[in-house]
Parts: sequence; C-alpha cells; structure tokens
Amino acid sequence: MTSAKAEPVEQAPELSVVRSEPPAPDEAAAARKRELKQLLSGKRYEEALELLLHARAETPDDPAISRGIRLLKDRLLLGYLRRLGDLERVPMRQGEPEPLADVEALVFALVDGIASVEDIVHTSTVGRFETCRCLTKLLLRGAISLAEPAPWSLPVPDPRAQPEGASISNIPEALRQLDDLDGLLGASLVDADARNVLAVVGGATIDLELASLSSVELLSAHRKSIHRVGLVEQIEDIVVTLQAQYHVMRPLKRHPQVFIYAVADRSRSNLALVRMQLADVEAALKV
Repeated sequence: MTSAKAEPVEQAPELSVVRSEPPAPDEAAAARKRELKQLLSGKRYEEALELLLHARAETPDDPAISRGIRLLKDRLLLGYLRRLGDLERVPMRQGEPEPLADVEALVFALVDGIASVEDIVHTSTVGRFETCRCLTKLLLRGAISLAEPAPWSLPVPDPRAQPEGASISNIPEALRQLDDLDGLLGASLVDADARNVLAVVGGATIDLELASLSSVELLSAHRKSIHRVGLVEQIEDIVVTLQAQYHVMRPLKRHPQVFIYAVADRSRSNLALVRMQLADVEAALKV
C-alpha cells in the first residue's frame, strides 16, 4: 500500500497593514498657511478666524497664531460696527427667531426695545467682539431691526460743538506738517460720527485706517467715563503707550467729533513733541 505523498502546505500571504501617519507638524502648519491665505484672499474672514481658533487649540503656545486671531477679530469687529451703524440705535425684536446658539441666545435676551446697541455691548457678559458679532448675525437674519432712539434717550448735545454743516478745508496741507516728525509711523484725521477717515499721512507699516476707526470707540468710552463722574471738561488728548509705539488722539476743540490720530515709534520719537505737533496741526486746520 502506497502512502500518499504529503503536499507542502502553502503559507498564507502576510497582510501588509498600511498605517496612515498623521502629518508632521511642519506639514500641518504649511497646509494651514495655504488654507488661511486662500480664505484671506477671498475675504472669508469668519472662516479664517475659525481656522486659527482651531489651530490655537492644537498649539496654544504659538504667538503667531494669537496675533493672527487678534488682527482678524479687529478687522471683523470693524465690519460689525459698520453694519450696526450708530451705536445709539435701539435693537428691536422681530418675532421669534430660529433656534439660536447659546451665545446668540444670551445676546438676544438683552434686546428689550429700550437698550441701545452700546448699552447691550456694555451689559453683555460675552465681550464686545462676540456681542457685536451676534447682533450683526441677528440683524442679517431678520431676528432684530434697529430703530432710532427715543428723544428722551438721546445724549445731551455739547453746546460747544459746531452746528451741522461745519466743514474743514486744507486737511492734506495741515497733516503734512507731521511729515518731518521724528519716528512718525502714520497719522490721520477721523470723523468719529461718520466713522470715516478723512485723510492719511504715512501708514506704510501699519493698517492705519483700521487703527484709526478702532480708536473711535476708545474716544467714545473716555467721553462717557468723564460724563459719568460729573466732569464737563473737553478731552485735550488721549495717549496710549505701548512697548514700541505711542498712539495719540487729539479731538478738535471747534469740531469735537473729528480727531487727529497719530502713531509714532517710541524709540525714535518724543511724546511731548508729538503732542505739540498735533496741537499745531489743529491750529492750522481751517474749520
């Protein structure tokens, strides 16, 4: 009896497991920069902000990401303020809105038909940026409208202010006095009521228009603070001192809603001279 020859048993082929490795940190950062550049070129600032917020959650110690978030928030806030317009206007509810996010619901709850936009911003617990962002979204969705304030809620007019129709001539010539000021990075003349930059000198290294219009809120806050403590004096100037820069605002005495705004390199300028030069510019303006 012949025994059957044992056939060799074939070995099962080994399965090659492909593991998808997460991208290297440098590759992820490069991809994020490319996406961010595309969003910014398309002026999709809201999406760009969300991208950076996610990036900061992953790398909270990256100062470049934090700076980018701050700059984007400043630009977006400027857009929200332009959309909302006069901050003395009163938000009014327009029926029941669609389901709101938690932060939107907090802001919407403050809309009572009496409080102005500025009142809501100061009362809100979610901060100026988020409050303005939510009010803008509610306005665009039709959940609220903006009404003019009732006469009894209007601010008391300044008797020293020029009547409507006052104009300023020779603005470019007056501002050119600042060209030779040591350390000047840029200067502008700003109409706070119209939220409009009337003229600019310099500003090659900074976004002078954004900085000028952002300073409107600072001037308004100082005026309200002075009024609340019972002072009637007019602001002569406001100085903000940073590590590398001076930011100086000087409202015009005969046209208080208009102010001169200057940014100077702290290492190359003298603050007293900057203030004196702004006073000379004011004197040279033909109001």
